[in-house]
Amino acid sequence: GDHPWHRLERGEIALTAARAEINELATARGLEFDPFGAFAKFGTGGHMADAMVDRTRKLRADGIRTALVTNNVREFGDGWRSLVPVDELFEVVIDSSHAGVRKPDPRIFRLALDALDVAPEQSLFLDDFPGNIAAAGALGMRGILVGSDRLGTPDTSAALAVASSWPPPRTFRGPRCSPGPSKSTSCPAPAAAAGSRCAPSSPTTTSRG
Repeated sequence: GDHPWHRLERGEIALTAARAEINELATARGLEFDPFGAFAKFGTGGHMADAMVDRTRKLRADGIRTALVTNNVREFGDGWRSLVPVDELFEVVIDSSHAGVRKPDPRIFRLALDALDVAPEQSLFLDDFPGNIAAAGALGMRGILVGSDRLGTPDTSAALAVASSWPPPRTFRGPRCSPGPSKSTSCPAPAAAAGSRCAPSSPTTTSRG
């Protein structure tokens, strides 16, 4: 059946209900596990998170459009948003617990692409989970798997260099550059979306989720 954590990240059940179901599953297997014990690890990253924020801010300043696609928990909303200046760094935020769909379901990537009004081929997606990269790639997005150091791997550095030097895209589907009622008639740069898993210390730039 569908794992309670997945239903939690889709906003279908509350955190307390998911915790109870996960504890029952662990007990049935002779294990002792409380998911609340793992929550303290979310949002850690120290200087690494600061470096990611600085790099994403520079991409925005260079005209690269950004979106955050995150598998998250509704009850964590205020907490994870307090960790980084989310609205400054990302034009679009697709939170699984509000969208009702989670990575690696391709529909969540489509929500981000549609919100930015950009074609998959004009996007770059960074994430730390291979299954999410594969799902994004199946849509035509370029995926880059980042490691625990996020910005230090050759592939990640190369991907961000590509994003910074990307020429103006020629395949935007329309003039809209941001979701919602306000519209713009210019779309100066390709989209960049980051993937995050539960806390945006793991995402970063371009298109965790």
